[in-house]
Amino acid sequence: MLAWFFVGPDPCCVKLQDCYGPRALPVITHEVTNSGSDWAQLANMTKQARTVLQMHTLEAIADRGYFSSPEILACHEAGITVTLPNR
Repeated sequence: MLAWFFVGPDPCCVKLQDCYGPRALPVITHEVTNSGSDWAQLANMTKQARTVLQMHTLEAIADRGYFSSPEILACHEAGITVTLPNR
């Protein structure tokens, strides 16, 4: 979810990041950021989900908005397999 609002004359962006479990389980973890894109959120959110689920490895699926080579590498190094379309 992305929401824009104005604080005085300046626009501000708030973005909700969330992770869902298999078969439409409740939200596993969430975070509100003021980043306008998802590029730098993939490793952070998948690591949070892995911690909440108490798993050593994790397979995550994300949309192309999360595609970032450094983030994908960080996931790989953390034992998280990510499937997402190329930009």
